[in-house]
Order: sequence, then structure tokens, then C-alpha cells
Amino acid sequence: MSIVKENRAKTFIYNSLLLTLSAVLMRAVGVGYNVYISNRVGAEVMGLYSLVTNVWGFALTFATSGINLAATRCVAEAGGDQSEIKAAMRKCIVYSLSFGAGAAFLLLILARPISALWLNDMRAAKPLGIMAFSLPAISISSALSGYFSAVRRVWKSAAVQMAEQAIKIFGVAFLLTPLMPLGVEYACVAIALGGTIAEVLSFALYALLYLIERKKEISNASEFNLHPYLNKKIFSIALPVAFSAYIRSGLTTVEHILIPLGLREFGLDSTAALESYGILSGMVLPVVLFPYALIHSFTGLLVPEVSGGIAAGEKKHIEYIASRVWRLTVIFGLCGVGVLAVCSKEFGEVLYSNSEAGRFIYILAPLMPLMYLDTVTDSLLKGMGEQVYTMNVNIADASLSVILVRLLVPRFGILGYVAVLYIAELINFAFSAARLLKRCRFEFRLVKWFVFPSALLIITSRICTALFNLINLHTSALTLTIHGIIIIAVFVTLLTVFGVCDRELRGWLASSLGIKKQSRRKDGTA
Repeated sequence: MSIVKENRAKTFIYNSLLLTLSAVLMRAVGVGYNVYISNRVGAEVMGLYSLVTNVWGFALTFATSGINLAATRCVAEAGGDQSEIKAAMRKCIVYSLSFGAGAAFLLLILARPISALWLNDMRAAKPLGIMAFSLPAISISSALSGYFSAVRRVWKSAAVQMAEQAIKIFGVAFLLTPLMPLGVEYACVAIALGGTIAEVLSFALYALLYLIERKKEISNASEFNLHPYLNKKIFSIALPVAFSAYIRSGLTTVEHILIPLGLREFGLDSTAALESYGILSGMVLPVVLFPYALIHSFTGLLVPEVSGGIAAGEKKHIEYIASRVWRLTVIFGLCGVGVLAVCSKEFGEVLYSNSEAGRFIYILAPLMPLMYLDTVTDSLLKGMGEQVYTMNVNIADASLSVILVRLLVPRFGILGYVAVLYIAELINFAFSAARLLKRCRFEFRLVKWFVFPSALLIITSRICTALFNLINLHTSALTLTIHGIIIIAVFVTLLTVFGVCDRELRGWLASSLGIKKQSRRKDGTA
């Protein structure tokens, strides 16, 4: 390997590890923030804020409109031409500012009609109006983040995101003191205002780092050229991504608007409906989705790995990767199920002092392996050039969810929404898995990969539950952590003893992480 390639490989590994660590840290801080806010303001405020966030999320999708990917690709494909990079970033920033300002303007003028007609709660109008001011800043920050990714300086983006999270936490904590006594609406205003201030300051940090970066490169730049072809290139990259995101985000927003409406039709009053919705969306789902931070960073590496293998004609190698990734994802997901299911009551008590939250953590825990496996499968398909198929499946999934929410929630209440999550995820994964198995014909072993590990997890749960009942320690964050470690240790030990996590699988994982070298056979497998 040449020195240049070796340095690029080291940079890639460094950036990947940095992204993974920062993503896990950010997700941990985010869950901690949700716990703090939930305990301080209550389930009703969390329900109202979740509704506001979902409407704002659609506006955010319009504000960013695929600019992160466009900036990344335009800068990366400039080949170090500083004149072209400068022109590309100017055009990307103009694009960002146009869409961001447009989204902010629309959200500002529509905040009251949306609150009255869609959300049926005028308390959402002020938080929506406040959060509109964050959209231009986030849009431009997205373009600048794309630039730092392209030039392989992701540590700057990670640093800005951590600073933003810290500012938001302290800002919201400070604002809640004077505003929370004024009622639910103003508690929601405090959270929205703290987040908006953090987003604007985050943009300022991004801009400062970018200006410093570009000042270093200015001496290497040739005479500035407008590069008119870049306009077409930016739009051709960003808009297809944007349109699919509009549809998916719009359907998701409608789905979440329909949930409190359905709960009221089920027989709950407005306060109880918001509380049930807030417990599930604001308290339970962040805990269930916490391990996704690690999976998300890992799946980002699959796309170039599979794409490179396809380009090199290494079909057997791709099949090998897909089968091993599936097995590891199932094991990872089942570890999460074991911890959340066995300790669900403790999670509800320690994090939220809410038994209802613990009950829903227990109910949703079995969904984790399927969710993570679906994410990994989508990444494998994207690496094979099947991004249009995955986009269509995701849009169909969102459409189905809207229909099911409208049908099931008015009849079964919040449990109807739990059923929607299971049904939609099962169907989504079924279509994605069928496509993967058609494109990548690896040997699929249902019993060894799914049934047997699930049986071992049940045994693990029984053993650990009996052990914890026998010891009967006082419930705390420390005991919860110890219990989680014990559950994972027992489960992995059983997997190893019974040959599910065999030597070959452990060796492949070690080599993938760079712990040891592994030779590649002629058939393309490792």
C-alpha cells in the first residue's frame, strides 16, 4: 500500500471512530437531557413539545433540502481546486439561506393556523414561532458540516455539536426557572427558546471555523471563477434527496399529529392524551433508540465498503459481509432487549420515576433487533445501488403508518400506536430483507441466527431475574448499570458456549476492528 493510501485509510478509520464515539456521547447526553426535562416539566409538556418538534421537523427538512450531501460531494469532487471549492461553498450557502429563510417565513405565518387546525392546541403557536428562527442557521450549518466532512475534518463538526448540546442544556435549565411557573405553554417556550439559541450559536461556531479554514487555503486558491455548472450540480444532487425527504417527513408529521387526536377519540381528555403521547415519544422511545447511535455510525461504513466490493466484482466478499453483519446486528439487538426487558421497571423508576414509562419500555424492547436489522439492511442495499428501492419502501412504510394510526389509535388507545410500530417495522424489514436476499444470495439460517439466540436470551433473562431478586439491591443508576453488564455478560457467554458466536465470527469482528489481521481467500471472503 502506498503512503498516500495508507494515510487515507488511517484518516478514514480515525474519522469513523471519532464519529462513532461522538454519536454515542451525544445520544447519551441527549437521553440524559430528555430525562432531566421530563422529570422537571412532566409528561404533558413533553407531549406538547413532541407535537411541536414533529411539525418543526418537517419545516427543517424543507430548510436543509439535501444541502449537506450536495456540499460534501461538490467539495470532495473538486479535487483540491480551491477556486472550485470556494465557488461551490458560496453557492451552497446561498442555497441554504434561501431554503432556510423560506422555511422560517412559512412556519412563522402558519404557526397559529397549524396549532388551531392541525394540533388543536393553540399553546403550540409560540414555541413553533420561536423555533422558526433556528431554521436558516441550521440550514447553513448543514452545508458547512458537509464541507468539513468532505475535507476530512469531522472533529470540527463533532466539537460544534457537543458545544451546541451543552449550550442547549444550560440555556433550557436557566429559562425554565422563570417560565415554567407560568404554565405548560411557557414551559414549552423555554425549551424551544433554549434550543433556538443553541442552534444560532452553533451556526456562529461553524461559520468561525469555516472562515479560519478558508483563510488558510486562500493563498493556494487560483483566480476566483464563478463555475456556473455548479448550480446545476448542486440542484441535481440536493433536490432528489430533498423531495423524497419531504414526502417521508410530511407523512411522519401527519402520523404524529393524528396520535393525540386518536387518543382523544379513544376517550381521553386533552391533558391525558398529551401525557400518554409524551410518555411514549418523549420518554420511552429515546431510551429504546439509544443504542442506535452506535448502529448508525457503523452502517455509515457499510455503504462505501459494499460499493467498493461491487465495483471490484467481489460478490462472495459482499455476501460474506452481509451474513456476518446480520448475525452481529441480531446479537447486538438481543443484548439491548435483554437489558431493557429485564430492567424495564428499574429504567422507569431511575430515569423518570414513572411506572408507565417502564411498562412501555418492556413492551417495545422486543422491537429493537428488528429496527436495527432494518437499518443495516437498508445500508447494505444502498451500497448495492438500491437507494431508490429503499426510499420507496420507507415512503410506503410511512404511508401505512399514517393509515394504521388513524384506524387503530381511536379503537385501542396508545397500545394501538405500539401495534402500529410493530406492524410497520415488520413489513418494512420484510420488503428490505427480501430485496437483499435476492441481490445477495448468502445462506440464511433462521434457527441459528434468530431462533436459538432468542431462546438463549430467554434463559439469560430467567437466570438474571432470579439472581437480581435474590440479591435485591436498592434500585439506583449504579445497580442498573451493574445489572446491564451482568445480563450482557451472561448472554454473550451462553452464545459462545453454544456456538452461536463462534471463533470464525469473533475473528472476523476482531479483524474488522483492526485488532488483528485477517487474510482474504481467493473467493473474496475473509
